[in-house]
Amino acid sequence: MKLCDDRSYFIFPAYGTAFRNMMPWLAQWENVFHGEHQFWHGFHGGGILAVPNTIPIQSRYRLATLNCHPKRVYGMVLGNEAGMEMADFLACAQEDRPPEFAVKLGLAERVPDPTVATTPEHLESLGNDRILLVVPRQKQKTLKQMEKLPEWFKTFGVQIDSTPCDIPKTLANVMTDWFSDPTRSLFGFRMSGGEDNAAWQTAVVYYIAEYWDTHVRGLQSLHFVANIDGAPCFRRNWTSNR
Repeated sequence: MKLCDDRSYFIFPAYGTAFRNMMPWLAQWENVFHGEHQFWHGFHGGGILAVPNTIPIQSRYRLATLNCHPKRVYGMVLGNEAGMEMADFLACAQEDRPPEFAVKLGLAERVPDPTVATTPEHLESLGNDRILLVVPRQKQKTLKQMEKLPEWFKTFGVQIDSTPCDIPKTLANVMTDWFSDPTRSLFGFRMSGGEDNAAWQTAVVYYIAEYWDTHVRGLQSLHFVANIDGAPCFRRNWTSNR
């Protein structure tokens, strides 16, 4: 799979109030990008915006996120060269969080602050296959709402098998590099469909990861695992929460 294409991807999360109605955003993007952009609507507000990389990076960020503050995809640090190249093409929009007193008085809604991590991970042995790797926190045996993954991903044209695959066998060559405890609970689901580049696929995974993290407890990370050009990797370089 290609590492990326000629576009950058901006994730607009499915929580808070700023991105529930994306129609005003679409109208503004049409004015500034003149149809050169593409947008995939999310299943609970927000979505994913693609912007040409021919636009200078500072202008790209400013025009895409408007009055919001972009952040890096949480987890995409300490990557190799290909990983950090991809990280430059991904960002997540953040709305301003209201003051705590306003939330307590019922004058504003609390904006969640998800902490789930997402990364793309290269695994040559997968060939043309792709895996969504779901990692609960240590000592967490399972996760609620896992059965909804196929429905969530279908919004973006991605198919997720409803039955988990054999992770110890599939990831046998990398388990000890990625996890200090390779016997911990892990769940893997085969994926297909969607855009044929790892940057877009990772953007979709992060949209779903943050939504899921605001609704359940115990989710540590989601990873897009595939045979990716340039062999991007992050997980083996993490220094904590392994």
